[in-house]
Amino acid sequence: MKNTLIPLSIGFFDPDKSLMETQSVSPHSLKQVSPKQRYAFALEVNQGWFANQAIKKGDRFTLKK
Repeated sequence: MKNTLIPLSIGFFDPDKSLMETQSVSPHSLKQVSPKQRYAFALEVNQGWFANQAIKKGDRFTLKK
C-alpha cells in the first residue's frame, strides 16, 4: 500500500462479521486489492497475523462497547 512501511494482511468480512477472505499487500505497492465478493468490513493487520492467530475463513468477530 502506498505510504505504508510494513507488509499487511487485510481481512474482508461480510455483514454477519464472518471472515470471507484475506489478502496480503506489500509496502509501497500501488496494486489494488479487493475480495471476490462484496464486503461490509475490512481489518488491516501485520502480515501473517490472521494465520498466527489461527483465524480462518468463516470465523466471526464481535465488537464490544
